Amino acid sequence: MYQLNIKESEALERGIDVHRLKAGMIVLVTTKNSLYKLIKTAEHGIVYVQGGKYFIESTEVYFSGSTFGGSMIKVGWIGYGMIMELHIIEKKKAIKTSPIRAARVIGNGWEYDIDWNDMTMGKITHGKSS
Repeated sequence: MYQLNIKESEALERGIDVHRLKAGMIVLVTTKNSLYKLIKTAEHGIVYVQGGKYFIESTEVYFSGSTFGGSMIKVGWIGYGMIMELHIIEKKKAIKTSPIRAARVIGNGWEYDIDWNDMTMGKITHGKSS
């Protein structure tokens, strides 16, 4: 049986539950190789994504969640060191990112930075525009 290490365990507890975000909220995700912009829609699991080599233009995808590279997926989740799984709806194709390094959630008039490099939670910044 596979046992999670400390960083994996913390990534499963401290991250972003995309399904709980309100429609229109933005998540900027920095991975080892790319930067992605996700915009939450009103439909469950559906986001628009732009970034990396596969999403040059904003593309409607089903955001499955994140994994550590195996078959276990944390549905709707963005966590440090994890790999996002995005499904291009019209092509029925799954895309996996490189490991996640940082994330920022942008709401109406506020931003929340998460920098997992030191495994401490980020800060809320009021009054910044997206």
